[in-house]
Amino acid sequence: YWSAIELPSAVWVCNVAGAELEQVLTDWCFTRWALAPRWVRSAAAAHGIVNAYADPTRLGADRWVAMIGARALFGLPVCVLSLGTAVTVDLVDAGGCHRGGLIAPGLTLMKDSLLRRAGDVRPEAVVEVPDFWGRDSGACLESGVLQMAAALINRAARKAEQDLGASPTLVLTGGDANAVAPWLSVHHIMVPDLVLQGLARCG
Repeated sequence: YWSAIELPSAVWVCNVAGAELEQVLTDWCFTRWALAPRWVRSAAAAHGIVNAYADPTRLGADRWVAMIGARALFGLPVCVLSLGTAVTVDLVDAGGCHRGGLIAPGLTLMKDSLLRRAGDVRPEAVVEVPDFWGRDSGACLESGVLQMAAALINRAARKAEQDLGASPTLVLTGGDANAVAPWLSVHHIMVPDLVLQGLARCG
C-alpha cells in the first residue's frame, strides 16, 4: 500500500508496537524515500497539555497524541476513552493538566485471557450480541466483556465530572468503540481517527 504513495515531505509516526517495528519502518522509509521518520514521544508538556506522569516518557505515545487531538478538536476539559488492545481513559482539565488515566484489558484480551485460564468455558460461535443476558457461553462471554468495558467508561465519566466540577467532553475512539458505544449511559463523541488527528497537530 505505501509503495504507491508519492514522495512525502515528511513521515510522522506514533508507535507503541516496540523497537523492532520502529527499526523496520525506519529502514523502509529510508530505502523507499530517503527519509527518516519522525517519532512522536510523550513529553512533560506540549500542545497545551501537561503530562501527569512523573516520567513523561512512560506514557504511551498513542494516549499522548490522542489527548492532543481531542484538545485540538474540542477544547478543554476533555476525557479520552480509547477501546483497542487495551481500554484506556485519560482526563485533561480546563487548564490543560492531565489528571491521570486508567488502563484495562481490551475486549479481545479479556476474552482470550479467560479462554486460556478457564478450560471449562468453551463458547459456541456468537451469531449476534445479546441484549444483555447470554443464553450460551459465547453470548455470555461476549456480553460480559462489553458490560465490563462500558461500566468502566461510565464510572470514569462520572468520576471525571465529580473531580472537575464540570462535564468534560467525552471522546470515544479505537477499534472496539462501536461495539461498546450502545452500552454507554453518558453522552460521548465518536472520533475513529483521533490518534491521526493528534499526529497531524504534532507534525
